[in-house]
Amino acid sequence: MSIGSFILLCDSWYPKGAVLETVSAYSNLELVANVRTDTVIYDLPHRTGKRGRPAKKGGKLSIYSDLSFTEMGKYFIAARSVITNLFKTPVYMTVTATNLDNHKGYRLFLSTISYEKLYASFSQRKSPDNDSARSAWLIPLRLYSLRWNIEVLFYELKTFWSFGNYMLRSKQGIDNFVNLLSVSYACAKLIPFADDFFADFSLASTQTTKFALGDAIRKDLFFAHFVDFIENRHISFENLHDFDFSDFFAHSA
Repeated sequence: MSIGSFILLCDSWYPKGAVLETVSAYSNLELVANVRTDTVIYDLPHRTGKRGRPAKKGGKLSIYSDLSFTEMGKYFIAARSVITNLFKTPVYMTVTATNLDNHKGYRLFLSTISYEKLYASFSQRKSPDNDSARSAWLIPLRLYSLRWNIEVLFYELKTFWSFGNYMLRSKQGIDNFVNLLSVSYACAKLIPFADDFFADFSLASTQTTKFALGDAIRKDLFFAHFVDFIENRHISFENLHDFDFSDFFAHSA
């Protein structure tokens, strides 16, 4: 089997249903994905020499106790070929951890193609050096690092741009999300040069400008709500000093 022409990179939400069926249906399509750490994994079957149908999978494995990790910088990394319930054939597994004693810091990645085949394909295009040969087992993880930039982008959108409640799963929703973000980012970058009131933010970070804009918008919404509340109750300016503001703040809350 030779390496496919395309490699699909995706996070843990996608390796299921139609995505897995599509990968299985095309011989020129491979998958490198982040999956849930509670995904059931098994060792490869071993020949026992006994009669009968050979086992399709080996013993069940735990990513927390059955792997040999190598410390690399700030991470511990382990890799091996395994069998899962997600695919009909063995897959190549890579596990990373920031702290071996903290299970919340573990990440599990699966590749439908082994690092040997990836390395063989890449080495045909250029002459491999000794360093690349020694670290070839990290190729699937390095491929996923291309997807990791998207993960960081969405984390920034939810954390710094207040899109945490913007849930989407459809292509149209993602397109709208990217367009909305692009408009928001452009406004935050351009408004210091278009409005003298925000001129002091011309050299500030985008997030700092965004928070200042957000604060101004919240104030405008507050006063707009306040005026609308008063108009709805037909309160004249002559009687404003007798108005019970506690009612307004309770309504706003």
